[in-house]
Amino acid sequence: MQSWWFCNTCPAAVAGGRWKIRRRVMLTLLARSDLGREKLENIRPSRTIRTEHPHGPAGVGRTGGRCNHLYLASETASRREQRCWFGLDFHRHHEVGLAASNSQAPRAVFVALYNHLPQGVAMALPVAVVTGANSGLGLALSVKLAKSHLVLAGMRNLTKKDQLLEAAAAASVAANVKPVELDVNVDASVEGSLAPALKEAGRVDVLVNNAGYSQAGSVEFLSMDAVKAQFETNLFGVIRCQKAVLPYMREQKSGKIINISSVGGIWGQPFNDVYCASKFALEGMVESQAPVFKTFGVYCSCVEPGAIKSAFWSNAQVPEFASMPAEYQKPLQSTMAAYGKSGAAGQTPEEVADIIIEKIVQVGEPPVRLQTNPAIQKVFEQQLGQNLSGSAGLQMSTTRFLSDL
Repeated sequence: MQSWWFCNTCPAAVAGGRWKIRRRVMLTLLARSDLGREKLENIRPSRTIRTEHPHGPAGVGRTGGRCNHLYLASETASRREQRCWFGLDFHRHHEVGLAASNSQAPRAVFVALYNHLPQGVAMALPVAVVTGANSGLGLALSVKLAKSHLVLAGMRNLTKKDQLLEAAAAASVAANVKPVELDVNVDASVEGSLAPALKEAGRVDVLVNNAGYSQAGSVEFLSMDAVKAQFETNLFGVIRCQKAVLPYMREQKSGKIINISSVGGIWGQPFNDVYCASKFALEGMVESQAPVFKTFGVYCSCVEPGAIKSAFWSNAQVPEFASMPAEYQKPLQSTMAAYGKSGAAGQTPEEVADIIIEKIVQVGEPPVRLQTNPAIQKVFEQQLGQNLSGSAGLQMSTTRFLSDL
């Protein structure tokens, strides 16, 4: 027979993720899940594990105190044979115990239990905010994150929420997706919609700045209003959302800010003057923020996909090319032909979302830069050299400016 129990001093956290799961949450999850009812014969809260505590070497974690870790053991197993399934990834003495005694992935165990909850059961999950969540990458990320997070899914118009809710229902995560009317271009929208949602949630663990679009064309025949609108969404909207979540993340001393950039953020491309400029600006901002935010436990990343097979290109703002000066005509034809060929190498939104979750959300210390498409990796190698992940720039900034901290 297998038994589950907690001992109860420090808050339990899923290893590798830095997001806390409190004892009452895990006990509720176990009690309510089908898996818990079918396979777990005893739930023993607040069981004290003393001198045989299985964390680490002698003298470490054996003080007679109690913690919130979840154990699995057979009824006849000695305490030295107990397996620690959940522990703190950010207390060094616990890392030793996990490495020695845990052959299962703690996050996988949590997700497996959570996925067996009856539909509609709400849990105190980590909170993620995703902007531009009504379609494409934002929709895919919202649904996938909802397997382990409460997702505040931002979109400019809630009349566009149906596709998201249908996808969430099909994935059995509808209870964890909360559409929020959010226009990142407008201060009042962020302050009036996102801020109250965050206050109600009480915390925020992940922000995905996904809302964005492409303004095609060269500056000579773009209006200044079109240029300003591009920056309003692709850069200033990011800043508005960062300002909303950072007070929570600083107080928590944890969080991840994921900014959807582009290959166009490190490589300027013809007839993408202002789009690339907005993404270059985003990359520079994040590179400046990363070393500072890290000092209080917040990680800031840029995701750099290539083409994504979504409505992104059909939603691009395109000027009247027929009226442009003749000197631009042949360069434009050549550029459009090249884009046509590269589309076949694009990724689906789901593929990019999986990479983001695996390489950033589920990683304790994610990279400053993340490329998603191996088909265009040579572009990044050419443009970024030894700073592909952003670690070299991060280290240089830390050494030069923050070495005394």
